Amino acid sequence: MNKHTKSKRIVSFICICMSLALMLSGCSRSSSAPGAADEKVSVQAVVIKVSNAVMFVQTLGDGSFAHEYVYMPSSYVAEKKEPKEGMLLKITFDGLLMESYPAQFNKVYDVEVLSDEYYGDESIADWRDLDFFETEPATEDITTSDPAQDEKDKETILGGIASFGVELFKKEAAAAGDKNVFVSPQSVATALGMTANGAAGETLSQMLSVLAGTDNLSAFNKYVNTALTDKDGPDLFKNANSVWAESNGDDSKLKESFIDSIKKYYDAEINKVDLASSLDRINSWVNEKTDGMIPQILNEIDDNVVLLLINAIAFQAKWEKEYQDSQIDHDGEFYASNGKTQTVKMLKSKENIYLHDEDTTGFIKYYEGHRYAFAALLPSEGTSITDYIGGLTNEKLTALIKNAERGDDISVDAWLPAFSCEYENELSKSLKEMGMNLPFEAGCDLSEMFSSSGAYKVDKVIHKTYVKVDEKGTKAAAVTAVSVSKSAAPPASEIYEVHLDRPFVYMILDTRTGVPVFMGALLSVN
Repeated sequence: MNKHTKSKRIVSFICICMSLALMLSGCSRSSSAPGAADEKVSVQAVVIKVSNAVMFVQTLGDGSFAHEYVYMPSSYVAEKKEPKEGMLLKITFDGLLMESYPAQFNKVYDVEVLSDEYYGDESIADWRDLDFFETEPATEDITTSDPAQDEKDKETILGGIASFGVELFKKEAAAAGDKNVFVSPQSVATALGMTANGAAGETLSQMLSVLAGTDNLSAFNKYVNTALTDKDGPDLFKNANSVWAESNGDDSKLKESFIDSIKKYYDAEINKVDLASSLDRINSWVNEKTDGMIPQILNEIDDNVVLLLINAIAFQAKWEKEYQDSQIDHDGEFYASNGKTQTVKMLKSKENIYLHDEDTTGFIKYYEGHRYAFAALLPSEGTSITDYIGGLTNEKLTALIKNAERGDDISVDAWLPAFSCEYENELSKSLKEMGMNLPFEAGCDLSEMFSSSGAYKVDKVIHKTYVKVDEKGTKAAAVTAVSVSKSAAPPASEIYEVHLDRPFVYMILDTRTGVPVFMGALLSVN
C-alpha cells in the first residue's frame, strides 16, 4: 500500500464521524482496579451479551472491581472459539479498567474459555435479571420464541435503515449541488416510523420497504431506535418524539391503537391542541429537545394540517484527546468546491487507525468514552466529491471500518478543519425518488391513524439539522416534522498523511447497529 501524501492538489475528501465504541480498543485513560499497570491479573467472568464485535461480561469474585459489568472486543474470544452468551471465561489483563460505563479492560494478555455453558451455576443464577439493559424498549409482544429469527429480524431492519440513510443522503447531496448538506437518516426514519403506525395496505408496504427493506412493522418498531436507546456507554444522544393533533373537530380524532403504539415504541408525547395557535409552543419544544441548537422547525402551520409527528435528536461529545494550542493552525487553508481558498482553523493530530480501499484513504479519531468516533474518508486523487458520494453504499462504509489498520505501529498525520453548518429541506421529493410515493398522494391509506373514514395524506416531511466540529468535540442536532393533512381525493511503522482541506462528507454512525444517525457534506467552511 502506497503512502498517501498531499501537496496543493485539487482533491475532495469524505470524512465520517462514526460510533466505533467497542470495536476499536486501546485507550490510555484508566481507573483503579486490583493490580498496577502491566501487572497481570486474572478474573473469571460470564458473557452476558454479544453484539456485533462487542461483548459484555459480568466479573465474578470478591467484588473488589470498580465496575460489575465490563465490555471487550469479541475477537479476543473468537481466537479460541466463537463467543456466545453464557460462556465462562478466564481473562488475564493488566489490572486496569477504562473510565467508562460499563468499564473496559485496558490491556488483555489472554482469554481462556473455561466453559461453553455456565447458565446453571448458582453463583450467577440471577444474571439474566440484571437491569443493565433496562433502557431497551419493551418488546414482549413481538419477540418470537426463536432467538435466531429475532436476531435475523434485527439485522434486516438495522441494515435496511443504514442503507436508507446512505441513499437519502445521496439524493439530498445530488439536489444540493455545491451547497453544504447535513441530514439525519435516524431522525427521518423515526418520524416516518411513527407515521407508518397509522398507515395500512400498500401505503404501509411502501413506507417500510423504503425505510428498512422490510414488511414487518412490529420488528421495525422494535429496532428503529436501537442506535439511540440501546445504550452501553456515555449518554451522548437525546432522542425525543411528540405528536400534535388538532383538537377541533371529530374528523381528526386519533385511534387509540395508534396512540398506544407510538407511546409504547417511540415514547411519544401526545398533545391535542388548536394547531393554528400552537406554533410557538411546538417550536419551543423543538428548541428544548435540541439543547437550543435548532430554535424552531416551523415558520407556519397550514390550515389543512390536522397532525404533526416530530422527532428531535441532540448529540454532544468531547474528543477523547482535545486538541492543544500547538495542534491548532489558525491560518490553515481549505480549498472550497467553488475553487476559492478559504482561511480556516485547521486541527492537526496523530492518529493510529488508518482506513483505505481502492479509492479511499482516511483515519479515525475517538470521542470521549470510546462509543463514538470521527472517521475521515479522502477520495483518491482524480475522483471528484460528486462521483465519490454517488458511489457510496452501506456495504462500502462497513467494509472500510471492518478492514481498518490499527495499532501502535500505525501513524496518521491527520488534518481536520473546524466548521459548523445548518441545513434545512423538505424531503418529499427525495423520498418519492426512493420509491415512497403513496403517502404523499390522494390515495394514501392512513386508516390506522384516524377514527373517521375521511381522506388524509402526508403533506410535508420537513427536516432541519445543525453541526459544529471544533477542537473540543462535536455538537449536532436534527429535527424531522411530518405533517398530515386532509386529502381532497384518494504495513508496519508506515506513516500516512490525510490532510482534509477539500470538500468532504461526514457522518455520525453507530457501528454496532450500522445505522447512520447523521450524514453531511461540507463544500465550504466560510
